[in-house]
Amino acid sequence: LFNPNSAEKINPAKHAQYFESPTVIRYEKDQVLAPHFDANKAASTEDANRGGQTLATLLLYLNDVENGGNTRFGLLDLTVKPKMGDALLFF
Repeated sequence: LFNPNSAEKINPAKHAQYFESPTVIRYEKDQVLAPHFDANKAASTEDANRGGQTLATLLLYLNDVENGGNTRFGLLDLTVKPKMGDALLFF
């Protein structure tokens, strides 16, 4: 969708149908998001309303935190600590 070497102007609206709307979440101190899956085996109504399953998730860490804020992948026994400017892509 984006070719930095192309002289052609990119029109994001032309490709909007291929993307889920972005979500911005700001956690306050001591807030926690319960463990969950970004994709579901059977969520046909929810998926139809959103245009389908979430195929990929990109987290952008906008600030450093002293404690907490980790992204945990329990089945992989993997924990990612937030660091301002980092991004985490999973699919």
